[in-house]
Amino acid sequence: MKLTVKRTLSVILSAVMVLALAATGFAAAKNQTFDRSTTGTEKVITGYTADGTENGVLSLEAALKATEKVDGKFVIVDYTFTGVAANAFNPNDASVNMAAREFLATVKELVVAEGIADIGENAFANLPNLEKVTFKGDANVGRNAFLNCPKLKEVTFEKNAVVGAEAFYGCDALKKVAFAQDADLDKDAFKNADNLEEVIFSENGSVKGVNALANTAFVKNYPVDFVMNGSTLVYYKGNDEEVTIPLNVTAIGDGAFAGNTHLKTVNITKYVDTLGDSAFEGCTALENVNFATFGSIENIGADVFTDTPYYDDFDGDFFTIGTVLIKYLGEDEHVDIPNTVTSIAPDCFMGCYASADREDDDTKSGYTWVVSSIFVPASVKQLGDNCFALEQLEDGSYYVPTIYAYENTEGMTAVKEAGYDVTVMPALGDVDGDGEITAEDARRALRLSVHLDYDLEPQYVHAADVNGDEKVTAEDARTILRLAIELENYTPEDLLYMPMTKTEILMAYINAVDVAIRYNAGYTKASSSVVTGSDMCPAASANFYSTLSGKGAVNETKTYAPKTKEALDNLFISAPVSEKNIASATCTLSENGKYTINIKFKDVADNFGDSAIVKVLPAKTRGYFASSFTGKSWWNGTRESNAVTKFDLSYNNCAISAVLDRDTNKLESVKQTVGYRFNVDGRINGLAISSNMWKTGDATLDRLEEVNYTQFIYNPIVNDRT
Repeated sequence: MKLTVKRTLSVILSAVMVLALAATGFAAAKNQTFDRSTTGTEKVITGYTADGTENGVLSLEAALKATEKVDGKFVIVDYTFTGVAANAFNPNDASVNMAAREFLATVKELVVAEGIADIGENAFANLPNLEKVTFKGDANVGRNAFLNCPKLKEVTFEKNAVVGAEAFYGCDALKKVAFAQDADLDKDAFKNADNLEEVIFSENGSVKGVNALANTAFVKNYPVDFVMNGSTLVYYKGNDEEVTIPLNVTAIGDGAFAGNTHLKTVNITKYVDTLGDSAFEGCTALENVNFATFGSIENIGADVFTDTPYYDDFDGDFFTIGTVLIKYLGEDEHVDIPNTVTSIAPDCFMGCYASADREDDDTKSGYTWVVSSIFVPASVKQLGDNCFALEQLEDGSYYVPTIYAYENTEGMTAVKEAGYDVTVMPALGDVDGDGEITAEDARRALRLSVHLDYDLEPQYVHAADVNGDEKVTAEDARTILRLAIELENYTPEDLLYMPMTKTEILMAYINAVDVAIRYNAGYTKASSSVVTGSDMCPAASANFYSTLSGKGAVNETKTYAPKTKEALDNLFISAPVSEKNIASATCTLSENGKYTINIKFKDVADNFGDSAIVKVLPAKTRGYFASSFTGKSWWNGTRESNAVTKFDLSYNNCAISAVLDRDTNKLESVKQTVGYRFNVDGRINGLAISSNMWKTGDATLDRLEEVNYTQFIYNPIVNDRT
């Protein structure tokens, strides 16, 4: 039961109890006595009851002795303070007596001892002469805690600090704030403290929310746009549309770019290994995030790209950066995480529910959970906070669906270490779960494929879907039978890691390219280009035609040395790429441990590089053709007699074939096929572009480009910043 002690004593009681250390209070320093509320022997300071100062210093001690009346007698009791209540030392609060107000007007320095962590709202607001504050221990400073302290100049946090909204609002004299350990700042923590010019962060501590300092003199006078704390970029104050992260940055801090509405493109170097919570959240113009290498990214926080076009325009189910699964965006009841994923970001499945009531145990009022089970692959090594939680419930707990993982795998270890309940999954092909793959498993898979069995639990249906296409077919039954009689050149264990789905195969290819980039690979590149058909009028548009056709057939072979910019540019891939751009994908495993990957993309229209397809095709396709026409009078013309009035580009029959080593993920060869179709209308020098030069109408040109990469040379990874 909570005990609250009155702030004021009558004159008579004060006279009687003065020799008993003001029986209702705690003795903190000479002539300083405090009210409190209590739960057990833990106390929260609620106010000040005695006169006098200690050289203008108000010291709040955590461990104190106090007098209590027990069975009619006054006894000394040991208490521990854990916080300061709202308005406890706010002289403008109606509950503060006159004596306390007079004392608080003399306070110049505040020292809060270790153990007093929670500082309530307005706890020290309106102290007219307060100049310096020191927190000796962890501090959780509430909203408006130091509101309108006009002479406050310096605040020091000697341990971890959490600073709430507008904590220092109206502190016009505040010049210096020092954080000795971790700092977590609300976005409005230093609102209206515009004169703050010196902020010291700990190089060994984490820093969150430095955008809270955006309007302070500290940020405004910072010599460069990148505000740093050691090697962590804690805030970007510039307004550039394209930003390249400096080479000395290894981590992009929480909220470093959050809310920047100018940023359209960010280039992240290979030295960055961490993307903090909300690093780019709310960057409403951000469309392109170019990673020099995905493999360097080891830690990704929650909501990194939330509310950006880069994230919002993604149309696939699994939003990934390299091998890190950032967010699940699908609506499947049973989610099979791709076996190319090694890490799952915080809050990855948060919000996977739909608005509808359902009368079972899996509902929160008004919601039906979309995801009922999650299958964790053997490849997963790291799990972010609450990564499998669908929603936080009213009691503060989290709803988590059924989690499945393979026994004796890193995925199982990661799930257990994160504290989740987990159900063991049988190996792929082991449909009856007896630990062996036999003809009986093939029979059960076949019955599933023709819908003769409906009552199998999800983990056994998952075991039957050996090709990972989210359905059980006769082909799955055939593969299981071949595994049972050992006709396949791979084992059930191989299937745990072998890319089978469109998403897995695409990710496997992208990650292999990323390995080539990280190892500064060199290679031989052979290119060929040929016009396969056209009804354009060469006489009317000779220059135009030759530009699109590549001057007829082009054949070129060139060797790129390892560790050269040209080699990296050719291999460059942006992320993410949706599996919905893929028409078909296959992966086979050879006896010598090589994957052969074949990917065929869907035909798609493109606005000079906006299509997701070009992210995995040769770099020069991005804006290559349009830039060739810059400055041409007929390209920029405004008169109908001398202007191209239509220019549409689509990609047709695009494909990738690659051979890579299963164990090292190193490429042996890559073949990229790109088909271009141009639809053009208009006139050049009065003549129509179409084959009938006297009439307007679309003309088409089909071009096929093939690029072969072979003879890869892999260098060791180097740590230089060149």
